[in-house]
Amino acid sequence: MQRRLFIILFLLLGITFLAAQNQTIINSKPLNKPYKHTLTTDPLSLVFGMGNVGYEYRFIKRASLSASAYFGKMLFVDMENSYAAFLRYYKGYDPTYGLFFQTGYSHLEASYKGEKAKVSSIHAGLGYRFLKSGIFTFDLGGGVSFSSDEKVEYEKRSGNVTQTVTLGGPVAASLTLSAGFSF
Repeated sequence: MQRRLFIILFLLLGITFLAAQNQTIINSKPLNKPYKHTLTTDPLSLVFGMGNVGYEYRFIKRASLSASAYFGKMLFVDMENSYAAFLRYYKGYDPTYGLFFQTGYSHLEASYKGEKAKVSSIHAGLGYRFLKSGIFTFDLGGGVSFSSDEKVEYEKRSGNVTQTVTLGGPVAASLTLSAGFSF
């Protein structure tokens, strides 16, 4: 728990430092010109023990490709080889923030007590990107994932507490949150 708190505080301090360094650049850059690159992480996954690093490349004004990798543990399950790739389309007047539609592919390999599971799925969803101080981004999204892989559930019991991690299944809903900065 202390390690997670340290990582979260380190990320917040790093973001604050970047904001202070880039203030003059932010004020001289028009907001309607989209940034080409965005680096992100999922702060909620850090709370549950899983790290996430993402990169988004905007190849035209309203569309981008993104990729992310996951590592660590999801609650008590080891993440061994997990990644995702998405295509996003931004809707609205200003393409640096606002509503977006996305579709993509994700692959997840996990293990617990020697039992391994592999799940691949396609995803469709929508979300909203918030832009703060010109370079900081916050994305909130949701969608539906479709997989032909069999549903796998891992369960861990400790006293009266039961933790369950579910992977795969024919249809799954998802909610995502990410924070990052654009350049």
